[in-house]
Amino acid sequence: MGKHVALRGRLTRSAAALAVVGVAGSLLAAACSSSTSSQAAPIPTIGSGAVASSSGHAAGSSAQGGGCKVGFSLDNYGPERYPNFEGPAIEAVLDPAGVKYTISDAKGSADTQASQIDEFVAAGTNPIIVDPLTYMAEGVPAAVKRATDAGIAVISFDQFLDNPKALFVGFDWVDVGRMEAKAVLAAKPTGNYAIIKGDPASPMNDMIRRGIGEVLQPALDSGAIKIVGEPTTANWDPITAEGEMDALLQKNGNKIDAVIAEDDNLAAGVVKSLTDAGLAGKVSVSGAGLLAGFPSLANYRALVSGAEIVDVWSDYRQLGKAAGEAALQLCHDRDIAKVSGTAPFTTPGGTQLTSILLKSTPITQENLSIVLDTGKLTKDQICQDVNAATAPAVCR
Repeated sequence: MGKHVALRGRLTRSAAALAVVGVAGSLLAAACSSSTSSQAAPIPTIGSGAVASSSGHAAGSSAQGGGCKVGFSLDNYGPERYPNFEGPAIEAVLDPAGVKYTISDAKGSADTQASQIDEFVAAGTNPIIVDPLTYMAEGVPAAVKRATDAGIAVISFDQFLDNPKALFVGFDWVDVGRMEAKAVLAAKPTGNYAIIKGDPASPMNDMIRRGIGEVLQPALDSGAIKIVGEPTTANWDPITAEGEMDALLQKNGNKIDAVIAEDDNLAAGVVKSLTDAGLAGKVSVSGAGLLAGFPSLANYRALVSGAEIVDVWSDYRQLGKAAGEAALQLCHDRDIAKVSGTAPFTTPGGTQLTSILLKSTPITQENLSIVLDTGKLTKDQICQDVNAATAPAVCR
């Protein structure tokens, strides 16, 4: 992705983008007509806008909070995701402890985020949670380094930074790749495979591919399966993924048995291509909810119809809770090694981080009720126009 676009892309590819890809008129276009979550009011701007929101929550016992101030710099405050997922989960931890915290919105600017981090340091804020904008942007990692060098505890939230002094709290993307590959391999233990990879600049792309490779290697070595193509997809764009799948089908005479798509957007493009070719439901397709963090109506309709066989979901409420709990511990002791539940994690660049790696959940037709339990999607939404004779149990 570009220098000033978040690699995870918090809501940069919305339902409108998916609608362009549309699957058989209902799988993807419905993502536009049915909102997955309610819209929240934007954060009010304060002062120059470098710090876009100040939340002086102080409910509960101030003794637990110990007077600490937590700063949270968001890459881009999305009205669908943060106020519905991470935000309430963080608040549920910090509010009862009487911790005061400030939320700032970088609004897609790496320079703004770097300034916000410096402002937090100058204000004596500890710890600072950073939802980092662009992995390779120079300003943000440099600002985080200034903070850690000053003895401030920093939590790198969702996206890691190659800074061993910062605690990384995020999902285990290598394991996401393993989950996708295991499901697809179980469904199609032999045949031609395609892997639709994400943005080549994103470390997520490398980590998911690593997990996929771990699972597929024995089958590749035995000759049971063959990878006929694995293009990378700039900006994780669904329309590009559709074109990539079209090209692979043409090159291989439609003889592709399984497709592992590294995220939901890519899976949406793959399903559209397969639908146009009359192959939807015949080719085993996987996806993963990396970018939005909330249930994707289009992809879960694809699950219901059989166009996808698995969609690995990362519940960002868990991420908010873990970050809040880590922040509360760092209020009292700035040593990230003493935070409970940590484990070593080695980045693709070889930096070893102290991390809290969260587990994702493979969603299939059998456990779709997990998605409905979030309250963000309804049975009527995901089961719309489903064939009653072949519908999964959740739709009956």
